[in-house]
Amino acid sequence: MRKANRLFRLIGFTGAVVPLLILWGCGRAKVEPVRPAPLPPLLAGKDLGAITSDLQVLIPSLMTKARIPGLQIALIRDGRIAWRQGFGVRDTKTGAAVTDETIFEAASLTKPLFAYYVLKLVDQGVLSLDRPLAGYLPPEEIVKILGHALEEKGFHREWFEKITARHVLSHSSGFPHGETGRPYPLAFEPGTKWKYSADGYFYLQRVVEYVKGDALDRLMQKEILDPLGMTRSCMVWKLAYEDTMASGHGLLGRPEAFRKRTKAHAGATLYTTAEDYAMFVCAVLNGQGLRPETRREMTTPQIDMDKPKGLGWALGFGTQSDANGQALWQWGDYGTFRNYTIAYPEGRSGVVYLANSFHGLGICSDLVGHSLGGQALGSVALNYRPYDSPIYRFVWDVEEKGPRAVKDLKRLKREYPGMFDRSWIGYLAESFQEAGMIPHARALLEHGGSKPGSSRGRNRPETTAVGRLGGRHSDPHFTRLGAGTGG
Repeated sequence: MRKANRLFRLIGFTGAVVPLLILWGCGRAKVEPVRPAPLPPLLAGKDLGAITSDLQVLIPSLMTKARIPGLQIALIRDGRIAWRQGFGVRDTKTGAAVTDETIFEAASLTKPLFAYYVLKLVDQGVLSLDRPLAGYLPPEEIVKILGHALEEKGFHREWFEKITARHVLSHSSGFPHGETGRPYPLAFEPGTKWKYSADGYFYLQRVVEYVKGDALDRLMQKEILDPLGMTRSCMVWKLAYEDTMASGHGLLGRPEAFRKRTKAHAGATLYTTAEDYAMFVCAVLNGQGLRPETRREMTTPQIDMDKPKGLGWALGFGTQSDANGQALWQWGDYGTFRNYTIAYPEGRSGVVYLANSFHGLGICSDLVGHSLGGQALGSVALNYRPYDSPIYRFVWDVEEKGPRAVKDLKRLKREYPGMFDRSWIGYLAESFQEAGMIPHARALLEHGGSKPGSSRGRNRPETTAVGRLGGRHSDPHFTRLGAGTGG
């Protein structure tokens, strides 16, 4: 899993800065500004049969180009699941097909579901959105969470004691996202900025488990998953998943062993199917299970994530405001599982897709555009590389053509400044080495000017939108708060 975390940071989620072509013309030539392409309309008015027929051709094509072994998708229209289908295989070694029953890791798609549960507890009077969470816990529990007392020198106790469920669910608590340190590293006064944080969700989980007196997996199974009919889903591993689980596949397409999580994490551990998760999205779109005013709270932006792009965060879901209206969205990324959901409450339409591949979000824009319409602005803002990125083309060339393909590295560095940096080359060499491709790794090190393992343990600056806006990655290896559950 340490390898996967480095991979998240250095390859698929580095979001290298797109080079701007500054045209220095001869003399006084005028450069016309580039006008952004108009936002495509939603496809709600288009015949569903025509859309699904197109998708049955498009999806296998995209999967082949992006080297995605398996995928599930569910379309929502008028607040109900209108179509769902599985494509490809669960595991490239076994060749077992993806079906409606195939289980995927939801990764951060877990967060909106947990938020829904918290809001049900708000409706029941068990929790308040705006009461400081520290007030629910005895001092000894807080010490376990922070690793020290509230009086620790340098610790922002005044910030910590203001943090509420509203702050946590909207990622405006200032909690870390995998960062560690003593005193416990709070980034800012709660409610003043946006910073993605799984650690904050785990803190709120601890509060929920304390006030309810039970473990989160049992609570959510009884109070959320079973009532919504999400019969295949669970917050922890089930023995039945041995026969239905998809294997995650890494950068080079190798299947990895199942991650059998025995402890729930509010931000990451949901096992589910696209159909099951779409049932939850339908519940939100239809106002099922929440009071009308609470449902409005859940879908109303609480803080800006990226205001120029129309992106904010509500309670659990991200928000996207564009010419088609306001959408709710969330991405999931556990390295070898990458997923996306987006839905428009006003039209009660949406899409959910789950992929068992490092490359799963490389097709997000295409898949959302051809299934729901509009644009997946969240994925764009997070700078996930498209499947035809020069980086991926280079990786696949090296894998297929061997060490001789590495000679293109010098040209690629020149054409794409900053994309093929030493940290990335060091990690790629390590990846090929671990895959047994020693000549490939040696050639990369010789041409890339890096050393074996040079990416190991690095904490280099992030260039992704999440990094710029105050987070590191969607699903880090959770440290103190995460009790080692992974991301």
